Amino acid sequence: MTRNKGTVIASVSLSVLLIALQIFLGIEIWMCRDSLEKLSSRLDLYREHADGQAEKIEKEMLSLSDTQREVMAGMSGMRETLELLGSKSDAQIKLASGIQRSFGDLFEEQKKKTHDTTAQDSAVAQAKREAENFYSEGNYAAAYREFVKVLAYQGDDMESRLKKMKSLYYMNRTDSSKYSEILDDIKILRLNGRIDNEVAEIERIVTMEREGLDE
Repeated sequence: MTRNKGTVIASVSLSVLLIALQIFLGIEIWMCRDSLEKLSSRLDLYREHADGQAEKIEKEMLSLSDTQREVMAGMSGMRETLELLGSKSDAQIKLASGIQRSFGDLFEEQKKKTHDTTAQDSAVAQAKREAENFYSEGNYAAAYREFVKVLAYQGDDMESRLKKMKSLYYMNRTDSSKYSEILDDIKILRLNGRIDNEVAEIERIVTMEREGLDE
């Protein structure tokens, strides 16, 4: 009798425990379902917001001018290119880095060229001042050397060519080996309208002496 009573109590306790467990699981499932429904609702809101933003962006894109659209497309293309480069091999990545650095290199090269040009202009200006001083002093040999330096960089400087030719003539009038250079300078001066009476006389004398030498 006592044994049957204990069995009944155990059976009832087990049943109560199972019922409690079912209730607990039911509550958990209900809470999970509620959470999922809330999450789903929130996702729907996010999706609607995203769709609204996408529609807004599309409208703004349609309102852009042709030039603005081209710029946007160009920026998009650049971004895609960078992404593509990022997925390539190490050699291609190094190449991309080299391309990026090339702008800096070009800038430095241009800056160096500007510096070199400035230094060159300064040297040419100095040579021209010295040539003018030597010419005015009658030191034609020294003036000739400096005018040659000037014309090496400024071949269209007709004033320097004129005085270089005269310096070559006056430094040694009997040196017939200089006649060809003198006459070549006079041809250039004539093409540029820089012939005066003195130049015409030098041309006449040199031509006559040269013809005499040829005979």
